Amino acid sequence: MTDEIKPFVVTFEEDGQRLDKWINFHFNHVSKIMMEKLCRTGQIRVNSSRVKPNFKLIENQIIRIPNFIRKKDQKNDKFLTKKKEQLFNKIKKSIVYEDEYFFIFNKPFGLAVQGGSKLGPIHLDGILPFFSERDYPIPKLVHRLDKDTSGILVVAKTPKSASAFSKLMIERRIKKSYWALVNQSIKHKTGILYSPQKDESVLKKNIIYKYNLNKDYLNAKFYFLGAEDKEMVSTYKKLKVNNENVSLLNLFAVTGRKHQLRKQLASIGYPIIGDKKYTIKSQLVTDNGKEKLQLHARGIIFQNPISGKLINVKCPPPVHMKKFLHVDEIDQL
Repeated sequence: MTDEIKPFVVTFEEDGQRLDKWINFHFNHVSKIMMEKLCRTGQIRVNSSRVKPNFKLIENQIIRIPNFIRKKDQKNDKFLTKKKEQLFNKIKKSIVYEDEYFFIFNKPFGLAVQGGSKLGPIHLDGILPFFSERDYPIPKLVHRLDKDTSGILVVAKTPKSASAFSKLMIERRIKKSYWALVNQSIKHKTGILYSPQKDESVLKKNIIYKYNLNKDYLNAKFYFLGAEDKEMVSTYKKLKVNNENVSLLNLFAVTGRKHQLRKQLASIGYPIIGDKKYTIKSQLVTDNGKEKLQLHARGIIFQNPISGKLINVKCPPPVHMKKFLHVDEIDQL
């Protein structure tokens, strides 16, 4: 049997993974319809038996994949253009943590996480295939960051770690902090930003209890904001104010909705510097590098769901944020 048609063996990390999820992780060019047909006709088999796409895999089982699928594997078909090679080297240098289950990157400002009609062909997801070795699955994004938000970005190396990390997110067992700069000295040292799903009266103590917030927020300013499609809860703590009256805030997006921090800070009159979407144009400041979004995913704490090891990682902010901070103080904040 040649290397090209050598069957795959289910690893410990892949145990319990659905077959369709496994195929999507290894061969993400295979459509759902094609996958169902290949299973139905017996061209994809597990331990020589025909199975359905929702079949749950067990460690050491043997998966047979048709050779033509392997040859069309995007990971093997792609090649590094000059631009992609430059981006690959840049992203590789931005790794701040790595184990056998996860990469953690300090994503640069201005780099799109995924492609899109307005984002162009160069993005982080398109470079991930080059971080995997031959016959190993392509690393997978397990959460997102906006293009202009820098900082912590976690990528799973295996299907099992991707699934387990997603479960931690659903259970809110991941603590991720952000830094943001606002162009005023915010009045209250700590605050809770609350946007209900519908107009209703909610007490601060009930929000603290529901989301198990730190006791430091018992005396925090409670901002009751307008209703949203989904409930949004964020917290902030003022870390410092510089000579230009710029406040550095430490933020937690408790509920993790799209643009949550940006939208809620703008709602209380403290939009993030450089935020062109949620700031009135006449209020935008465009000098001293303030045209760039001053939002950075600063740190993450979670227990590795496979090994049990506690992961606690912090990323230094980008240059356009550092100019407002004293570098010597960063590690103390």
